[in-house]
Amino acid sequence: MKNTRFKKISSLVLILALALTPLLGVVPASANDETIPVSSEITKYLQMPAGTNTPVGAAFTFEFAVQSGRFDYDRAPAIANQTVTFDGTEAEIDAATRARLGVAADVRVVSRTVDFFGNFLAIENLRPGHFVYHVTETEGTNNNLPPLPNHVEEFGYDRTTFELHIIVSEVNGVLEANMFAWDLGTEWNGDLTSIVGKVDYMSFLNTFLRRTQEINCPPGDPDCPPGGGGEIPVIPNPPGLPGDPEWPVLLDNALTVMKRVSGDQSYTGDVFNFTVNITPHSLETRTAFTAFIYNFNADHGANGAWVRDDASRVSFAAGANSFTLRHDQMLVFEPVLIGTGFDVTEAATAGYTATITLILGATSRR
Repeated sequence: MKNTRFKKISSLVLILALALTPLLGVVPASANDETIPVSSEITKYLQMPAGTNTPVGAAFTFEFAVQSGRFDYDRAPAIANQTVTFDGTEAEIDAATRARLGVAADVRVVSRTVDFFGNFLAIENLRPGHFVYHVTETEGTNNNLPPLPNHVEEFGYDRTTFELHIIVSEVNGVLEANMFAWDLGTEWNGDLTSIVGKVDYMSFLNTFLRRTQEINCPPGDPDCPPGGGGEIPVIPNPPGLPGDPEWPVLLDNALTVMKRVSGDQSYTGDVFNFTVNITPHSLETRTAFTAFIYNFNADHGANGAWVRDDASRVSFAAGANSFTLRHDQMLVFEPVLIGTGFDVTEAATAGYTATITLILGATSRR
């Protein structure tokens, strides 16, 4: 008898889940309409700057906390945590979902879903009752996820709380379940005025940011992002690029502006003026963009080295900023967000003809 009832519950909920699927993404006509059910799927949206690859292995966990003192809380069954894990195969969301989420045009969004109702059905001795849960996301689940080499990676978590009501009733010996949910906002503290409204789906929107490598953040420093520690006070001067020995690749992944002069009439003490115009990405959380000057020291190491001048740290804001460099100096930026624009120009200097070399990893472009 027990097995028969369990099978009937499974069939009932499968039909319920399929029937609710088309409701995803539909905004309720009325926040007070109690005929609006909620889908048993939880959707995790992950947004990142366009051009950023999905972080493989990134996992997000959702918790279901029984609300004490609410209806039949004393016999509310525990629902196990649910986790979604991204593997890099996720397709980007469609235009309608982008519009509903309100993401900017320079943002890429992928998604994963998990259906918690199968877990609910697996609970033994399930009985009729009105059960209330608060559904939230666990923060910090990716603190130990190794970043790409020579990168700093950051995750932002969604602090939305959903109040989920599951009403189990028995009709003619068969258990039936109905679900409803309310969005309680991102700072739920019991204040009813923070309730956003009734929803027909539960979704969480997280942010993933990938930055260039760290140059001034000793490993273990509590102010450094998880996995992002990197301290580079000295950069050994390696052999140059094949066919282009005067422009070595010094750092695999750092935004660097280097200045060198050549010619019989050149003077290594001349100062050259530059402008960097910074256009932050829409997901950028920083308002200051800092950099250090490194000076070439021919006596440091076998081939010389570039030594950081710790007193040279400069902070730039969004928009146009000025800086200067001399021969054998380079300006190296602390981690910048992949997706933020940096437009560097050099002012004309009397007596000099300027050329520019763009080096991308091991690729040199003049």
